[in-house]
Amino acid sequence: MLPAVAGASWTASEVLPGGDIGEGGFEGALARLRRAAPWLSEQLAWRLMRNYGSRAYEILGESGSMQDMGELLGGDLTTREVDYLITKEWARAPEDVLWRRSKLGLHLNEAEKSAVADYVRKKVG
Repeated sequence: MLPAVAGASWTASEVLPGGDIGEGGFEGALARLRRAAPWLSEQLAWRLMRNYGSRAYEILGESGSMQDMGELLGGDLTTREVDYLITKEWARAPEDVLWRRSKLGLHLNEAEKSAVADYVRKKVG
């Protein structure tokens, strides 16, 4: 049995990372992201907002086009998103990117999964 932890509960009132999406909830946040980055496909904008919330803007950075997002590794997964997962969400293995952080392993073919794996291994070492 775990020992009791001292102190009052604080997590019930805290916003999760990326959860500070502002007025209008998810739909409002998605509309703002689409206005900020109209070059994103509707599907990619939805996935980035759904997975990362306000942190989607960290992934976009100064990007002004899909080309600025780096190489497409499979589906709409870019090297810029994988770099974010490595630097900010501690992804260290291909499985971290494909299954633990994104679930994109469900949608990518074997060649695309291999491209993700090669890229992660190259970046992480």
